[in-house]
Amino acid sequence: SAEIEEARGSRQQLERQHRALQGELTPLLAIPTMKELDEQISAEEQKLKEVQNEIQAVKDRMANASKPPSNSTRGGGRMSSGGYATAAHYPPNRFQKRPPPKTQDPSTLKRKINHMLGEYKTRKRKCMDFVEELSDAMEKKTKDVLGEKVLGLDTDEMEWGCYEDESTGKVFGTKTKPK
Repeated sequence: SAEIEEARGSRQQLERQHRALQGELTPLLAIPTMKELDEQISAEEQKLKEVQNEIQAVKDRMANASKPPSNSTRGGGRMSSGGYATAAHYPPNRFQKRPPPKTQDPSTLKRKINHMLGEYKTRKRKCMDFVEELSDAMEKKTKDVLGEKVLGLDTDEMEWGCYEDESTGKVFGTKTKPK
């Protein structure tokens, strides 16, 4: 039995040494070999060549786009899949700079502004009618329904305080108390 205990102790000691050696060996085995490094380098160099070729192709297309189209591509020239002979024939891009808009005469501008103001007032009236109907149905004050308690809406009066509608002369909102 003493020999068995000694053998068990020896076995446990050898298992501990084995685990320690495996712990030291694991990071060493994770290091790639020279052959693996060479393969990875060649794969990355191949990817780099492909990217460089793509960049060169884009540069060539950009250079060709700035040139005026030749006579051979105007009439009977072969078109690309989009139906355009060169990039110069593509429709204008929405991100390109456009000339500034033409100035409008004051009467047209005033008409447009008044139209937008009328639309705004109509929409606001409809929204406020809805909120008032909702507050009546809930048996709460309109202010409580508008506030953060129910809908969490911001009205113009809340945002701007007191303001006067110059077209009608009406004053909206509440005047702030002087400090």
